[in-house]
Amino acid sequence: SAAWESYDPSFYHINLRNHQTAAESRPPLPGDDKFRVKPKSFCPPLPSAHRAFCRLRRDVTCDSTILAITYRTLHMHIRDSRKKKDTSELRGAMAYEGGDKSETALARAVHLLTLGAYAWQDASADEKDWRKDGGGSIGSVFFDRTDDAAAPTAKEWVSAALLANPRVQQASEWYEGEENCLQLLRRLAVDGGYDGCFAAQDRAVQAGAAWLCEFAASHNSEASKFVNLKETTEGATEHEKQETETEKRKRIAKEKAMERMKAQAAKFASMMQAELDENETTQTEEQKTESFAPLRHVFRQGSFASGSSVASTSDSDKAGPMVHSHE
Repeated sequence: SAAWESYDPSFYHINLRNHQTAAESRPPLPGDDKFRVKPKSFCPPLPSAHRAFCRLRRDVTCDSTILAITYRTLHMHIRDSRKKKDTSELRGAMAYEGGDKSETALARAVHLLTLGAYAWQDASADEKDWRKDGGGSIGSVFFDRTDDAAAPTAKEWVSAALLANPRVQQASEWYEGEENCLQLLRRLAVDGGYDGCFAAQDRAVQAGAAWLCEFAASHNSEASKFVNLKETTEGATEHEKQETETEKRKRIAKEKAMERMKAQAAKFASMMQAELDENETTQTEEQKTESFAPLRHVFRQGSFASGSSVASTSDSDKAGPMVHSHE
């Protein structure tokens, strides 16, 4: 409906609880043959604004630092976790070492890139004073662009924001050979994440990633090579070649469900073992207490008996002389 078309899952003035309620009641997004779900922008198109605000939109979405942080957010969530790399020399290594992942952070990355796509989709190469409309300030990926060159458009923005070499973008050799931003978005759109690293549960995030992939492919021919990548079947069995995309998704979903069940079973077994160990410890302590209790009881009885004997003896001593005196 029109209400859902204008809904922004990251709208700041709606609290988190209401966003969660909206996500639960939102109509299911349709499936797609190419992606996990049908492409749909994560947020609605930007409304018309004053020229100064339009400039801010471009300045923010082509800032090299913001784009670098956005890439790292995507990378730490859905990278190929089979690649084991030493993070001791990596700046901000804590993000990769910890097990905490946030779907909210992942959604913010998709949201920010969607805003960038909106901000640059109408940019024209014929704009002479393009810096006045944003995108050419200090820190921008287009700051070093000469005035003689054509104004940057959506094509250049896709190249700078989504196709940039991670090693250059992050200024770190650690990212050599890592997937670029568009490849990570495609994984999010097709697989929902990376098994063993993170899997997004919000289909709106997956649909938003798919929309960004389609946007990039429609504005940049180089990007279309990554988006429309055909899976190779070399070395695959005949059954694997015949497996449809839907069957593949069902198989993967079943495998993930089995893994979750195994993890829950292991957690339950661990809890039961901990409870048994605690009960054994309690029983041992009670046995020790009971073993000392009779000794203390006998000791007290002996003390009282000794006292009674002394008292009886004293009384006998006192009574003896009185009898002799009477006689």
